Amino acid sequence: MRPDFAGAALLEVWVPLWIEELGPAAKRIDGVMQFHLAGTDAVRSWYLDFGPSPPIVLEAIHPAPDLTLTIDDDEVMPLLGGQLDVARALQLGTVAIEGDSSLLARWVELFSEQLGGMRTLYASVRRGSEGEGRGGGDEL
Repeated sequence: MRPDFAGAALLEVWVPLWIEELGPAAKRIDGVMQFHLAGTDAVRSWYLDFGPSPPIVLEAIHPAPDLTLTIDDDEVMPLLGGQLDVARALQLGTVAIEGDSSLLARWVELFSEQLGGMRTLYASVRRGSEGEGRGGGDEL
């Protein structure tokens, strides 16, 4: 039996609906995003591949994602709602991002209406990559 995750509904139900709603515009994301939702006793993983048409949303681990977002399942809804202190979550490791931050920017831009809190995440990632503690370039 798979463990229940609050964030699973986002990836299993809402994201496919949003992608369908965007239609061909979803291709502008152009990359593979890996999501790892960490629960108390388990991790569930999905990837979104925006290369094919229609994009693929699959509960699996992609062999070479362009961007990986790891988040504690308890943090998903506060993140989406804009209530999560993203800088603190990044510092504590309850949210971690690795890879191409421009992919995250395209995701946020296209899904901005649905993902209000993700703008805060992207802003924190950009500040971190420009500062001293997170390195530079696209590796975060």
